[in-house]
Amino acid sequence: MNHSLPHAGADHEPDLPPYQVVLAETDGDSLQTAFGSGEDLPGVLARLLEPDPTVQVSALSELGEPVGHQNTIYEATAPVAPYVAGILTHPAAMTRRPYRNVTIRAALLNWLVSTAYDASDEIVARTEHYFPGFLTPGTIVAGFGDLRPMLTGPRILPSAHR
Repeated sequence: MNHSLPHAGADHEPDLPPYQVVLAETDGDSLQTAFGSGEDLPGVLARLLEPDPTVQVSALSELGEPVGHQNTIYEATAPVAPYVAGILTHPAAMTRRPYRNVTIRAALLNWLVSTAYDASDEIVARTEHYFPGFLTPGTIVAGFGDLRPMLTGPRILPSAHR
């Protein structure tokens, strides 16, 4: 009888850190957003898990622009994306958005898909073409591309969205 795993030896996506760890280790003050410091990010991220859907929707609104303004990857995007991916299975993510028949999870998935696209090789090359040096190797912004396997793995996004 063979007890080997079907994908034994195959490359696999790195595991996401627990969202609690991402939140605890996010020093928003030191991260650049589209509008300056990300000092408010830890509080905004925590509010995504509030049981009140109006608080969650407000947090979604506060989150999008600073870390994804004009479809740009910022330093602050790097910890936000794994946090968002990490809370997708949290019960609070299944809260229905007021006035819409979709869950908070759907909005979070939409944000992740958009962000993963913004970090695609094609978009990164275009950004580097127009803003030479913006994606200097070793920066958090350049390193965001390394998160794509975690964010687009089969446990996070269905294959149609990778």
